[in-house]
Amino acid sequence: MNENNKLALLLGYYAARFDREGIAKLGFKTFSDFFKTASELLQVNENSIRNMRDEFDPYFDNPRSGFNRV
Repeated sequence: MNENNKLALLLGYYAARFDREGIAKLGFKTFSDFFKTASELLQVNENSIRNMRDEFDPYFDNPRSGFNRV
């Protein structure tokens, strides 16, 4: 995994753990703005970061269910 993908994974974790409050502290009003900017900076697909967030969602108290795996 290259460095940009590792950073994208960390941003996905951050977005799941801290939810809207976390991205607001980074200066973003919406997840869409957050994902778009992060993907441009890291040259990673925007949906990849979104999917990474969804992978972590079940572990944190937020309104998204993420990818529920059994």
